[in-house]
Amino acid sequence: WSKRWEKEVNWISSTEITFELRFSGTVKADTKLIISIGPGAIRGYNGPVLTAEIPISASTEVEVTGDLVASTAFPLTKATLNGSIVKLTLKNHEFTSRGGYYFSTSTSGVNISYEGRSSNTEIFVEISFSGSLDADAKLTIIVLPHNIKDYNGPPLAAELPVTVKTGQQVLVSESHRPSMYWINTDTDKIETVESFDAVVQQVANLTVDTVNSKVYWSEHGNSGGTIKRSDLDGTNPEVLVTRPTTPQSITVDPVGKKLYWINSLEGKIQSADLQGGNIKTIIQLDDTITHIAVDTEGAKLYWADSQFRIRRVNLNGTGVIETSLAGWVSDRFNRPEIGSIAIVDDKIYWTERPRYGVVGKIHRANLNGTNFETFAISFGKPFGIAVDTDADKVYWTNSLGGIQRMDISGGEIENVVYGIAAPGDLALGAAVTSTTPTMPETSVTTDAVVNISPASVASPAIGEQIIFNLNITDSEAVAGYQATVQFDDTALRYVSSAIGDYLPAGAFFVPPVVEEGSVKLAATSLAAESNGDGILATITFEVIAEETFTLTLSDVLLSDSKGKSSVPKVESAEISKTAAAGLKADVNNDDIVNIQDLVLVATNLGKTGQNAADVNGDNIVNIQDLVLVAGALGTSAAAPSLYAKDLSLLTSADVRQWLSQAQQLKFTDATSLRGILFLQQLMAMLTPEKTVLLANYPNPFNPETWIPYHLAKDADVTLHIYAVNG
Repeated sequence: WSKRWEKEVNWISSTEITFELRFSGTVKADTKLIISIGPGAIRGYNGPVLTAEIPISASTEVEVTGDLVASTAFPLTKATLNGSIVKLTLKNHEFTSRGGYYFSTSTSGVNISYEGRSSNTEIFVEISFSGSLDADAKLTIIVLPHNIKDYNGPPLAAELPVTVKTGQQVLVSESHRPSMYWINTDTDKIETVESFDAVVQQVANLTVDTVNSKVYWSEHGNSGGTIKRSDLDGTNPEVLVTRPTTPQSITVDPVGKKLYWINSLEGKIQSADLQGGNIKTIIQLDDTITHIAVDTEGAKLYWADSQFRIRRVNLNGTGVIETSLAGWVSDRFNRPEIGSIAIVDDKIYWTERPRYGVVGKIHRANLNGTNFETFAISFGKPFGIAVDTDADKVYWTNSLGGIQRMDISGGEIENVVYGIAAPGDLALGAAVTSTTPTMPETSVTTDAVVNISPASVASPAIGEQIIFNLNITDSEAVAGYQATVQFDDTALRYVSSAIGDYLPAGAFFVPPVVEEGSVKLAATSLAAESNGDGILATITFEVIAEETFTLTLSDVLLSDSKGKSSVPKVESAEISKTAAAGLKADVNNDDIVNIQDLVLVATNLGKTGQNAADVNGDNIVNIQDLVLVAGALGTSAAAPSLYAKDLSLLTSADVRQWLSQAQQLKFTDATSLRGILFLQQLMAMLTPEKTVLLANYPNPFNPETWIPYHLAKDADVTLHIYAVNG
């Protein structure tokens, strides 16, 4: 062929071209089409015109022999016909590899175009439909002989039924599946098979908290984004979080009572409690984050990024690593997009959306990336993914307009619902999966608060120890508890833990379970229940690196004497780099730590909020601040006797109480031990020379009174109390 034809026809090779025929007449009888090619179209040829003949049949009927099979991901309907993808499979032949595919159909208003190929025997075509359909019909697809390798027979045809159905077509009843929530990416609204009453606009992502029966979703707007939630049926909607950028890919930890999302504008993963408060940044990243999932049991967040990786981090923001997915696509140019991810038991599942073509995949691997396998091949691009562990089935949305599922153990793909427009993110209303520690059936929420104190504290020097209290407030009828404290094991080393003063005397402290980056605590009382406020336990760590990090509480349960469980609110703690303890102990800023600083702390004991006497910065002045000042005073101050005026403000009873509290906390770091020694010396100075019984206070009283006394030396004391008549 002459090269000058190259832009006017489909040039296959120097001896082969293809071109399109347009015909607007009628054929009433069998005939022939004669094609003539002049010499100018043939390179180096000056002979006569060359002709070829093609027979044309007047018949409009094409025989369906079974050599060509047409299939779709979902049944074709009037509503879904336009834009549908059909897979064509040759049973006894192969498609040509040279391209130039042309197809025909006997169905009015239908055009067929080539979409792609998956093998020599399978190709995909896209259906365009602009006609009308008033009754059920058949779509006939015809493959011409020149599209079939080494084939000179008649055209091959296949048929597919098309129904006039519209709207959702549910194939699996509600009794055989969980409730499903998905985003219609055309309308940016939440859709379900059942009903969802909330008015939503421009939804970006959604998730379901099945423990607390809530649906969470993020919305984007012109001035920022919001996170909202409602009951499972869409009632009682409320706004939780308002941000300057749309929160993306939200996920919920119903047991740890945390909500996590992507701040795509700033490249952050952030969190809040389930009421939208206490917003924190978990980690700042350089790459674009596309989807996240939480592994509550392993206390880790997983995410996919723009570098086609799946990575993870501890819930406190430490220990970022890439999950090695050996066996997954490595060609970065053709590497597909990760649609979404899900964590189930010890597995991570993710959808693969092809950059080109229409065949997607669902993969899975161990949480560390090992044992990679392709779980399912999806005809259509999968996006949202969720797992129903009650029935051991994996669900995903399909770009061709439906939701599909498959057994975790493998098998055939099953259509659950079709006839839905552009489904995106997916969430299930099933029971909480085993990746989230399940609550006892009797568990309820409570007004009690369990927190870590100090809530914000400066990190001691490397090698020194730091003690945290696990506190409880506003509690009722508590006979036992369990809690997990997650910490950065690159900055802290767990040393020990002990039961606090909250539970009745004789309560059993379960031996702590220490794992990588976490310690699990539990205690129970067989004697009685406790109420109010107190210390559940103390935890001692050794500082091995001065870093800023967070101690995170999770899996917290309280129980009463009947075994009924309740879920309290939880508050974590933050440790940061700061100035040396000695400088912080100079409460009055006179450039020396002395007894005056100790007196200032003593006179402010119990006060909360910003206060110069709050040496460790935990927003409350308490015994820990007093011991820190005493420890710094033990190395830098003059003898206590030199401050007689200030000593007159202290009593031996005060110091004895401080010393008792400090000894109960079992300090082991050098600064605190110096502080305890100083308090012992101070108490000796303040001990009276005579034993004195003082007046009770208050008097009169109801229901209790204090009866103070001073001892000149340690002794066993018997106190006799008489009525007024003797």
